[in-house]
Amino acid sequence: MHARDEPERNTLGPPRPRRAVGSAGHAPEATATPGDLSPRALLALQRSTGNAAVGRLLAGRRPGAGAVQRAPATTTTPAPALDAVLLTGLNEEGVCGNFSRRREWAVSNPQRGVIIQRVTREFDVERHTPQGWTSISGAALDAYVAPSGGSADATVLEYWELWLVDEDGTVSDGGDDTFGLTALIGDTGQYHDTTRGSYTIRGEAAFYPTGQDPAALGFQRNAVTTAGGLFSSTTAPQVSSLGLTRSGGPVRYGVRATWDSTDKRSRSAQAKPRAATAGPYTPRAAWSTVVEL
Repeated sequence: MHARDEPERNTLGPPRPRRAVGSAGHAPEATATPGDLSPRALLALQRSTGNAAVGRLLAGRRPGAGAVQRAPATTTTPAPALDAVLLTGLNEEGVCGNFSRRREWAVSNPQRGVIIQRVTREFDVERHTPQGWTSISGAALDAYVAPSGGSADATVLEYWELWLVDEDGTVSDGGDDTFGLTALIGDTGQYHDTTRGSYTIRGEAAFYPTGQDPAALGFQRNAVTTAGGLFSSTTAPQVSSLGLTRSGGPVRYGVRATWDSTDKRSRSAQAKPRAATAGPYTPRAAWSTVVEL
């Protein structure tokens, strides 16, 4: 190694650190770090990076900065809703309009209240006379059916029914509803050449949360014969003035029965005696054909 290649030795102690000189001959301000946010440091940072950068730095240091803000979770209770299930195993069809359809009420998300159903009925019936077929309705139809022991209640074409619902969803009066009609015949000993036509019954029901008594709503038991022993009324309840508000949509159901008891046998067949065990002659078309609407 040559002597001129050796570094110069400093015999006067460690070298003094040089002071950096800026373009104007002044020493630069201290550089701010994210952890140093004194007024002096902020001023220096603004000079070197600008206000926008300082703003971003400060925003990043706010508590919770960058976190997604979410609304607090809320819990809502579903509103009660009415439904009705047709009990098909209990369907019945007889002669000359006789039939039965039963449904079971169900209230989901139950609370105390009532089920109110509006029922409408339509009779389009003719009876057989020696002069032929003639229209019959109302009280005349009831009188015609009476000897058979049945009751058509043919004068009742519109009425309302009510069921009570407990907090657990239990529905009063067995929790079901039946649409049906007696056989429109004048005598149990004859089915042919009695009546023909159609019978239509429709219902529209809804659930109303309330603690009011049925009497306060205008309903009494046995008020309408056709409704059986249910709370019923022939007058429409004024639900708005009674403070009732329907929960959920209405439940609609309709049934139509048709039949024709016309005796289409030949005169010789009609004159032929029937065996005592055979029972009354019943035309095939006399059996009720039932369709749901």
